[in-house]
Amino acid sequence: MAADELPNISEEHAGMLSQMEEALKGHLFGQHRYTQGFWEDVQAFTHAIDWRADMRMFAVLFSAEFLVFVLIILNRRRWEWLAGIFMVNTAVLACAERL
Repeated sequence: MAADELPNISEEHAGMLSQMEEALKGHLFGQHRYTQGFWEDVQAFTHAIDWRADMRMFAVLFSAEFLVFVLIILNRRRWEWLAGIFMVNTAVLACAERL
């Protein structure tokens, strides 16, 4: 690869990055199919859940996630433990989707 080709490659990557940035801005701040934007989607999600009826389920899930967070902090220098915690957390979240 010649040295004169390198600026062209970086310009090409800059163009791809700007395209990705525009696409991300369109998804977050642009119009969606059913709502006017991302923040309206967030509000629709929070209003769609009956938070009082499902309080026990959320308490169990959030306490489990808090426990995972504490375990991550305590084991931050042991990658083997972190890998195991990741697998357990993945299993908890996969089972929580079915609730």
